[in-house]
Amino acid sequence: MKKLIFIAVVLFATVATAQNYIAPKPNERQLTEAKELAREIDKRISLTEIQLLDVEQLNGEFIARRDEIVGNRELSIERKNELLAAMYKEQSREMADIVTRRQLRRYRRVRGDIQPLIILEK
Repeated sequence: MKKLIFIAVVLFATVATAQNYIAPKPNERQLTEAKELAREIDKRISLTEIQLLDVEQLNGEFIARRDEIVGNRELSIERKNELLAAMYKEQSREMADIVTRRQLRRYRRVRGDIQPLIILEK
């Protein structure tokens, strides 16, 4: 039920900010950052090769979305922080589709150290 409510909130937020939203494709810098982050996650939770590739792709998508939100001058700082927090939670939920339960528990324990939530200040 919580997941369904979250999806509805994210969809509403997306529709409110962009009518025809298409997830941005990561550029080379973002892909490099995604690979480095995936390798750090791998060190902490021991991913398989297939999981590592999936995590790299997931990270690339979310890094590109993060950069798009942060760079959007039309959004207020408060709105950016709301979107970043929702995206942070969504990424954690999507990790649950890639890793095992045991790996997910470890990931959630170490995530704040290797991938902290970005909070923007005025």
